Amino acid sequence: MCSSCSAACLLRRVDRRRLEAVCNVVQGCKRLAIVAHSMGSRILTAALDKALAMSTATEVAHLLRTATLVFAAADVGRREFVRVMKEDAAQPSDSSRPLRIVYFSSYDAALTLSTFINTEGRAGSRLLLEDSFETIDASASSGRHFSKHGYWAQSKPVLADLRSVIIHGHAAHQRLRRNDNTIGTLRHCSCHPVDPRPHYVIHRP
Repeated sequence: MCSSCSAACLLRRVDRRRLEAVCNVVQGCKRLAIVAHSMGSRILTAALDKALAMSTATEVAHLLRTATLVFAAADVGRREFVRVMKEDAAQPSDSSRPLRIVYFSSYDAALTLSTFINTEGRAGSRLLLEDSFETIDASASSGRHFSKHGYWAQSKPVLADLRSVIIHGHAAHQRLRRNDNTIGTLRHCSCHPVDPRPHYVIHRP
């Protein structure tokens, strides 16, 4: 898991040697899920961007391209994030594409402040309708106080949803239990506004 506390220091030092060290730690895992919180999403986004530039035969590139990547309360610029996700989605694959998931909250005070400081919207602060990743609206499970920036690890509904992702590898359409409506080529599944369960926005194949 990427630590948001150390993200600022590590962001500029994401290199192949460190990525290879991660590979050695997780070697032999049947299913790998990487969860990045807040500024940790900058590290994971930068690491994936570097992996996309590597040969597919390298262990590092294989690790990041096949792992489930979860960006919770992602404090990373929207433009850079969407660019990397689109490049990742465009990569040829011999198997089904691994999950790329963003948990966002419209009420995240920490990301509102980050948007002001960085003068650019953050990937985890509002809905992003893109084909290259799943977007999970967890606004009802978070709050407006700065202490709620870690809502994804404090909310039982979100943790249950995340568990289904990590343990079982379920995509959003396999986790849905509510009615849906269509927005363009995307399916937006929602429930009552006060229902704390995650809302889903997924690409419809």
